Amino acid sequence: MPPVSYTFSPAAVSTFGTLEHGATGIDLYSASDGHAALTRSCVWYQSAPDCHFGPLAAGTWELRAHYTEHAFDDDFRIGKAAYFVIPDAPTMTAGVNDDRTLRFSGGGVAGDRVVVTGSSGDRACSATVDYAGQWSCAGDERDPGDYAFTAVQVDVGAGASHGVDCATYVRGGTSAPSGSVMVTVAPPATPGPITIDPNSWSFGIFGVDLGHLHLRDHFTISGRGLPPGLSTAVDLHSTPVRLGATTVGADGSFSLGASVPGDTVPGHHQVIVTVAGAGYVTATKSVNVTILAPESAPASVPASVPASVPDAIPEARPLVAQAPLPFAAVPFVASHGTAVVPAPTGDQGGSGATDAGRAQPAGAPAAAIAPNILTNAIRTIQDILAHPQKVSGSIAIGLALIIFATLPAHLLNATISEQYERFARRLPKPKKPPHWLEAATAWLNHEPVVGVLSIVVVTALLFGFADPTFGFTLASLRLFLACAIALFFVGYVANAVTMVIAHRQWDVDVAISVRPLGLILTVVGVVLSRFLHFSPGFLVGLILGLTIASSKAMQASAWKVVLTRTVILLTFGIAAWGAFSVMAAEHATEESFGSALLSETLVAVTTESLVALVVVLLPFRFLEGERLYQHSKLLWSGVYLVALTAFLVAVVSWDGNWEVLGTAFWLWMLVVVLFGALCLGVYLYFRFWPPPLYVEGEPDDEQVPISDEA
Repeated sequence: MPPVSYTFSPAAVSTFGTLEHGATGIDLYSASDGHAALTRSCVWYQSAPDCHFGPLAAGTWELRAHYTEHAFDDDFRIGKAAYFVIPDAPTMTAGVNDDRTLRFSGGGVAGDRVVVTGSSGDRACSATVDYAGQWSCAGDERDPGDYAFTAVQVDVGAGASHGVDCATYVRGGTSAPSGSVMVTVAPPATPGPITIDPNSWSFGIFGVDLGHLHLRDHFTISGRGLPPGLSTAVDLHSTPVRLGATTVGADGSFSLGASVPGDTVPGHHQVIVTVAGAGYVTATKSVNVTILAPESAPASVPASVPASVPDAIPEARPLVAQAPLPFAAVPFVASHGTAVVPAPTGDQGGSGATDAGRAQPAGAPAAAIAPNILTNAIRTIQDILAHPQKVSGSIAIGLALIIFATLPAHLLNATISEQYERFARRLPKPKKPPHWLEAATAWLNHEPVVGVLSIVVVTALLFGFADPTFGFTLASLRLFLACAIALFFVGYVANAVTMVIAHRQWDVDVAISVRPLGLILTVVGVVLSRFLHFSPGFLVGLILGLTIASSKAMQASAWKVVLTRTVILLTFGIAAWGAFSVMAAEHATEESFGSALLSETLVAVTTESLVALVVVLLPFRFLEGERLYQHSKLLWSGVYLVALTAFLVAVVSWDGNWEVLGTAFWLWMLVVVLFGALCLGVYLYFRFWPPPLYVEGEPDDEQVPISDEA
């Protein structure tokens, strides 16, 4: 008996084999009702060995094979019997997922296998029917179009329960196809225009006082956080006037220069920035401005602020109004214009009437607290990371400030510190001090912190007058308090911590010395800044210093004291800058007096700490850097590089500040050069000509200054 093989297809079976001689007959019996009934027969001959039976109804079928030795001999002998099961066609439903993949599900015989095929014969998926009689499977992603699918059920073992006596069970019986199911894969929907998140972008107007604009004033409009390539238009309303247009760059920022049209009607207006582009919903933001009448005439101010509330995010103003620095001469950029315009009349009295429009970035709330020269006066860390290319401009500006202004001013400060006793001796002294003065002096010697606080308060008050709007307002109160707190931390706390560390670690006696003559330079700086309309101009003042015993053992440790104080001031400055950046990133739409004061105090601490370090660490006579430089040039280089980098990145304004000076640049530069020449001349005179202040033979415990600034 030759071997017989079976191949199943939907509702059909084929048998085949190979014969060398004789013939094989195949009989197909229907056994679904328990009785075998002959249905069809087929004979294999050597020339035609295959038999095909189909279509077959669902049920149990038996195949019986017969064999004869000689072809065309009717004497067949039964050689083999087998049975198989044709299952019922499964049920099927189909659908399309959002990603254009297909899904199929339906019912069938538990344990059987369901195979889904397309109209072209391609297999879509397959699944085994679970014990609940359900199945499901997922197909591949399809291109848009209409598709037809059918499913067949394959007996993979369930049919064994329909056993036929004396017959072998054969797996693989396949049902007839299910009804065709149509599936339509739609083309992807055309995406609608993208709405730009209003919280993701901001813009600001720089170089002018938004509450005191004049006709033909020039200013810069800059923004960030936008998709690249969008067109940006800037208009002045109420009557729309186009101020300029540009395109958003690859880094998501834009910047353009503009000016107030000469025929603009004085009063309240809005600067509106509109961004648009293919595939985006047009977005706008605005900021309120006040344009004054010519010749500084007060503009007509309505009783209420316009209802439109700008919604951009505040950012650091490039028009630098840095913290007043008691220990350094720091030049700042002049505000545009040469006169302070009287505040508009109406219901806006108080601090808001004077300061409300001071260079506020777009997005500040309409009822925001009035600013002063410390408000957002330095750049945040986030701003540095978003615009790293602007650090190069800061380097050039910072070096110019150090060479032409800050360094000469600190040399003058150092000279005053070194020659303090010489100056004090020339002051007329009363023959007999009044009793109250003697009592006050004794008390101050017993309570030195009181003297420190007194001179700090006086210096902070003087610095307040560097703000043209300084007066009896909450903004001015915040300015005074911020300066006083910063002066106390940078001038007293840093020195006090240094004293404690120096005494405990190296047994070096260090004391804080009060130098009130430094207030003279503070007054000069404030007057100069107000006269030339700088904001706030040059602020110079030496009020506190450190002195150390001059014994050789203690002088050998002086560089350690300098390094300790440097680390403390650098920590103060960077920590304050980081805290200011966090506050700027998490600011609320309604700013309180306390939060504004804290922000402005952080600005003052950052600026005073870092600017002081940049100059006092220079390796010149009278400056702290000389002691560190003499001990180790390598150590001095590393420390100074860190301090200078922090100063350039955190404090120095970016290059747009020079543009707002306009024709006032040369006047500014002339004043800077003359000031530097004066300071340098005073330094050189006391460096080479007058006799030494201290002569040989004085006791070893004489106190000499190790620093010229707090």
